[in-house]
Amino acid sequence: YLRKFVGKPCGLIYDFGCGTGAISKRFVDFNSTEVSLIGVDLSPETVACSKMQCRSLRSRFRVADLSQLTSFPDEWPLASGIWSSFLAAYFPGKNLISVLQQWVTLIRPGGWLCILEIDGLFSGHQPLD
Repeated sequence: YLRKFVGKPCGLIYDFGCGTGAISKRFVDFNSTEVSLIGVDLSPETVACSKMQCRSLRSRFRVADLSQLTSFPDEWPLASGIWSSFLAAYFPGKNLISVLQQWVTLIRPGGWLCILEIDGLFSGHQPLD
């Protein structure tokens, strides 16, 4: 599905809501010589799992609130693209629009934003406290 939505990724990619790093690892494995990746999640536990799962020198992971990224713009270099899967439900209503407006400021001209979601995400899944 990475090829279908993103094509052949290159440059810096953000994996927002990286969870345990499964998708992050796929990005780096898919094109390891032309991709660098920054995975971001609110949970220190899942970021620790990501670091264990994706040990590439081209990847790094950090804990951050994805609704507050532009509060520290110098910490976030412009990226070729942003991948986010199953995260929009954590930002209900107008908050999602505000978050996405922040995210797009982190994308280079001509870059991409891919948001993967499913209907009824919280019917069997609850956000972490």
